[in-house]
Amino acid sequence: MKLIKMSNIILIIITSIISLFYVVNDLMNNNIYDALIAFSIVPVMLLPYIIRKIFKVKINETIIFTYLIFIFFGHFLGSILNWYNTIEHYDKITHLISGIMTSFLALIILISFKSYNSKKLFNILFIIVFSLAIASLWEMFEFTFDKLFSKDAQHVITTGVDDTMLDIVMAFLGTIIFSIIYFVEEKTNYKGIIKAFIKELNDDGK
Repeated sequence: MKLIKMSNIILIIITSIISLFYVVNDLMNNNIYDALIAFSIVPVMLLPYIIRKIFKVKINETIIFTYLIFIFFGHFLGSILNWYNTIEHYDKITHLISGIMTSFLALIILISFKSYNSKKLFNILFIIVFSLAIASLWEMFEFTFDKLFSKDAQHVITTGVDDTMLDIVMAFLGTIIFSIIYFVEEKTNYKGIIKAFIKELNDDGK
């Protein structure tokens, strides 16, 4: 656990330093939009620690490490280093993974607020609705920034609504994959990755 905690700290520090370098460079070139994108990774990476502090929710270092890796690939490599526009299908793969990641987050919320239900259908419905809500909020965030800074992160000019809808569909597909695995593990009592995750959360809450 100490190794993972140290890895989290190192990952945050290195990513933040590199991102701040991009912030300075973008500001010098009067590129406010990219500067904000680069700077935003700092609070985004610190979000689990902020949630843990404010809401007194127990989030272990393994969960934080998984979250940070996703942010590194999705936000840092995708947005700041522009892999979304230079690597084919990188954006869609990231949104697929985001559906799985937000499904794990939904479980954290259910268990942390003692709302995890013995009825599997309720849990699955909450996971799906929560994941779709996050995917929609992200697209709203992109839309707002596009309007404020006259950008086209959603590729409306080139694809219409196709890019936005495909992003949401891919996130939904990731959630469906997660939900199927969750249902199978619960139905067969197979101790897979999701049941192990739930057990770890319950053990942390004791």
